[in-house]
Amino acid sequence: MKRSRLWRRYILFFFVAVISIGIITIFLFKAYDYYNRQSHGVAENVFLEGINMEGYLPQEVSQIVELLALETERKPQNAELTKRTGEISQSKAGLIVDQESTIGLVLYSPPNTNLNLITYIVEPAITTEELKKTTKVLGAYTTYFAGSPQRYQNIKLAISAINNTIVKPKHTFSFNLTTGPRTLSKGYQPAPVIIGGNLALGIGGGVCQVSSTLYNAVRKSNLEVLERHGHSKPVRYVPPNMDAAVAEGHIDFKFKNTKEELIIVKAAVEGAKISIWILGREG
Repeated sequence: MKRSRLWRRYILFFFVAVISIGIITIFLFKAYDYYNRQSHGVAENVFLEGINMEGYLPQEVSQIVELLALETERKPQNAELTKRTGEISQSKAGLIVDQESTIGLVLYSPPNTNLNLITYIVEPAITTEELKKTTKVLGAYTTYFAGSPQRYQNIKLAISAINNTIVKPKHTFSFNLTTGPRTLSKGYQPAPVIIGGNLALGIGGGVCQVSSTLYNAVRKSNLEVLERHGHSKPVRYVPPNMDAAVAEGHIDFKFKNTKEELIIVKAAVEGAKISIWILGREG
């Protein structure tokens, strides 16, 4: 009976000791946290975008600034050309938060300070004003075609695909990438193509006249031709050695915009006439 009472006293003492140690630990932790925030935290009544940052430690300030940046930042929007009409969309500037500078500003500001995020405007790579000024004809070329309705359909589709294409400075234009796969599902039809020096039916026959017309417009614009392949037999729509054959997955026509400003590829088909011209910036 005495042992049982003794054990109960020991157990009670143990629990009291554990609880006491826990209370002391919590007290010490809170005391340390208070001291740490007073010594290394944000000063009294420092507000960032209306948020009271008083006592926040550097890592906490960093997390808050990061969250505010996610809500504030926006990407710039480039101006674009509508493929069919050439209508110019409105460009929009972006906004970026300088998180590192904002964190430092919060941590080292004196008491009773109202702060805002440090932000920078990011201009779009292509602005509406720049596109409006890109009206000077650098080079142009025209060819005439004949053939089946299917060939005419293929030419119209290729013309539509490359029309109003923007090529940034130092960027490369690829005919195959710009037109995309020339397939039946996209409306391309079987028409004569030159394979191994002979004529055969192929999906998209006729688009080589578009790429050849573009090649000559590029030459007249003094742009750098990166890839060009001649046909295995002469073609009628351009002089000898002035053609540019293309075949999806095999050969391409590519050129580089060597100008300091962007250029625009314009293309149109009227009746039996294909016209392609390259526009650069005025002045």
